Amino acid sequence: MKILKGKAHERLLVRVGSRHRSYAEIKGKMNSIQAGIAGEEKVLNYIRRLELPWPVLWDVSLEVTPGQYVQLDVLILLPSGAVIYEAKNMAGRLRFEEHPKRLDKVDEHGSITDRYDCPMLQLQDEIANLQVWFHLHGIPFRADGAVIMTGSAIIEKPPANGRIFSLREIRKHLAGRGKERGMSERELWELAAYIRRHNRPYIAFPLIGRFGIPAEEVEWAPLCEPCDGRLARKSERTWYCPACNWKTADPFARTLEDWFTLRSRTLVNRQVRELFGMKSPGAASRLLQFYPLKKEGKGRATCYVWDYTMPLTRRPY
Repeated sequence: MKILKGKAHERLLVRVGSRHRSYAEIKGKMNSIQAGIAGEEKVLNYIRRLELPWPVLWDVSLEVTPGQYVQLDVLILLPSGAVIYEAKNMAGRLRFEEHPKRLDKVDEHGSITDRYDCPMLQLQDEIANLQVWFHLHGIPFRADGAVIMTGSAIIEKPPANGRIFSLREIRKHLAGRGKERGMSERELWELAAYIRRHNRPYIAFPLIGRFGIPAEEVEWAPLCEPCDGRLARKSERTWYCPACNWKTADPFARTLEDWFTLRSRTLVNRQVRELFGMKSPGAASRLLQFYPLKKEGKGRATCYVWDYTMPLTRRPY
């Protein structure tokens, strides 16, 4: 889901253009998401090399109370309790400050260049919310965790309290915790399956509302993959780019994915016809049958929705 979220920000940049007032904000958010994904991958790859006997879960999102979720990068279930690893893929000189708690990035002269929310506070919230989730589900299990710095950052001032590790410190941390008694291996894997069943990926779409961008400021037509120019229909089966002469038989999947991630969680027949220049409602309906979309409603109230956890790829018919 996080990979799709990063891709969606990239696609929004293409569709609004570099002159749009929100371009810099969208790009900054995209870079942050991509750095976060890279950091989580580093933690997961290191943990995989340890070949742990315990369940390792990632990208976990659990509903604590209606509408309130706890989102976890990496969750390891040990006999004595759950361990959360919050990955931070950062560079530069960092200082953990108090009153209020925050993380400052400074230059070589000590001047603040960026200011971030404190990762230690974020971790504390995640631990507390996971404990609440365990309690509400009748699971006698405690939670703990650490912030894992995966980038090249130099920490000039560490946090006053809380655990902050490098990747290589994970082994020692887990070795110490793994010796403590608690759940059996079978019970741990049963708990992991229970958590997976209750995992509810956080849906961040559509994006234009999050950036306050009106739909009319976005180019929704099929776009050329090499140059991002607007495609034209050459024949029944061929679309081409007037700018670079690139051709494709299927501009639909990418355009539909952009619609669902950027504009709306639903799509109706009229909108399909507008997107692809179709005149017949029947042709629009037949097109959507090639894609894994769920049909809801009847008659003129019919709409189509996409399960974001499934790839939006064309099916052979």
